[in-house]
Amino acid sequence: MNKSRVLFLVFIFSFTFAFSQEEVIYEEHSHVKTRCGFNHTNKDITKKSLEEFSTEVKKYTARKKSLKISDEGILILPVVVHVIHNGDAVGQNENITEARVQSQITVLNQDYRRMFDTNGFNTNPVGADVEIQFQLVTTDPNGNPTNGIDRVNYGLEDFKTFSEIDKMKEATIWDPNNYINIWTVNVTDTQTEEFHGYLGIAQFPVMSDLGGIENENNPAETDGVLIDWKAFGSSDLAGGEYYVSYDKGRTTTHEMGHFLGLLHVFQGEFCGGSGDYCDDTPVQSTSSNSCLLAKDSCPSLPGVDMVENYMDYTYDSCMNVFTQDQKDRIWTVLDVSPRRKSLKNTNAFDQIIPEEDITIEFHDSNSNTEQVVIYIKNVNDARVTIYSIYGELVYDKKIVPLRTTIDTSYFDSGIYIINVEAGKNTKILKFIR
Repeated sequence: MNKSRVLFLVFIFSFTFAFSQEEVIYEEHSHVKTRCGFNHTNKDITKKSLEEFSTEVKKYTARKKSLKISDEGILILPVVVHVIHNGDAVGQNENITEARVQSQITVLNQDYRRMFDTNGFNTNPVGADVEIQFQLVTTDPNGNPTNGIDRVNYGLEDFKTFSEIDKMKEATIWDPNNYINIWTVNVTDTQTEEFHGYLGIAQFPVMSDLGGIENENNPAETDGVLIDWKAFGSSDLAGGEYYVSYDKGRTTTHEMGHFLGLLHVFQGEFCGGSGDYCDDTPVQSTSSNSCLLAKDSCPSLPGVDMVENYMDYTYDSCMNVFTQDQKDRIWTVLDVSPRRKSLKNTNAFDQIIPEEDITIEFHDSNSNTEQVVIYIKNVNDARVTIYSIYGELVYDKKIVPLRTTIDTSYFDSGIYIINVEAGKNTKILKFIR
């Protein structure tokens, strides 16, 4: 058999709320995998509840825009990667290396930030920087330091059923209110009627604040993203064994999209229905199984298929687009879905940062401070607040570390107090403008 994969589509009607397609992958050893298990792992979600979910998301997003409420700054989300293995040494088989884990975090950030000069950049007119970054956590549930990688010898060669997967998740999960749990596992190559040997699986968010997806359809005990280890990480950044054409980390990008409330771009019923409920993704009736950018599964409707969208089934090397409507949907979910919005206030990054790792410099012009430059080491994010001597708050922002410059030239003349909170440490200094 030729070493390149032959892909074809099989139609699955068992998903209750939408007709959709699952891509079956044949690779060089004749093992069979299915691209994404979203339809099966979320099969209890009804069409009615999904429509209610999406309607409420759109209403909420519209209200935010009408009130000119924007999501300020870059949101850093906490990730723990549970490397589930069967006793292999680190770097052998499914007990993947730390470098491979780091490569996946890098890809997530390139994709969700639309980073220039990376595989995650695009020039699509509706392409968006989602303004979300992912970071391995530094504190475990017991308050102890961690590198964000949880290696577990689970004693199982591979996972053949959802029941086995759910039991493993329940035994290893960290609090889903504080952590995005990602599991890397060895998924069976055997296909059954109920289980298709998926490359990736993710649970959809609940929407109890607005209505839609109820908690019983999405238990906290199993909430997170699961990835076949051969589809995890990027062969461009870390060595190891990967699936051909699924070796750039985009399976995790795709599944994280589901975790944050996105649907497949081909989710609709053929060329009808509401599709993925995002107006800027063209209507698409079938998943894409290659890099054919001219594909048009609904030729009577405007636009060709957005094959390069992360929520299609395209080869990893062709994916590079989240749209503005997809971004709005993600941010709404992060605002209102209980276990998603709690991630914004996690304590999983708490750590003691030595005072010498927080440096504040004042750059003067004509004896007046024009800029404040803040350098922070060994921390994932920090908050900077500046008050006037009268207690008026003039600056308040969560910042990404290393280096941040604050322009103070528009401040009134006077005395100001600058407060930097990083980890569990706070540094306060006074300056004159």
